[in-house]
Amino acid sequence: MALFCLFFTDEMVEKMVRWINEYATDYQPSKEDVLLGCAWRPINRRELYAYFRVVIYMGVVVQPLIEAYWATKAGMANWLSNYISRIRF
Repeated sequence: MALFCLFFTDEMVEKMVRWINEYATDYQPSKEDVLLGCAWRPINRRELYAYFRVVIYMGVVVQPLIEAYWATKAGMANWLSNYISRIRF
């Protein structure tokens, strides 16, 4: 993340947050998504940083399935749920 922050300033990240929230406002989820609990709620800078951390981690530590990153079985990484839920994005 330190390397990421060398290239993306807080101002740039704030713009990304604003753009993401504006896009989500323009393109509301389908009724099926809402019923599945995937209704959009606005993000903030902290949550966007968490998303970037998870993506970087997933690029370094390879698991056979995306769900495995949030698994609670012994021997599997499950700390990601402390930062972001599996279905948030």
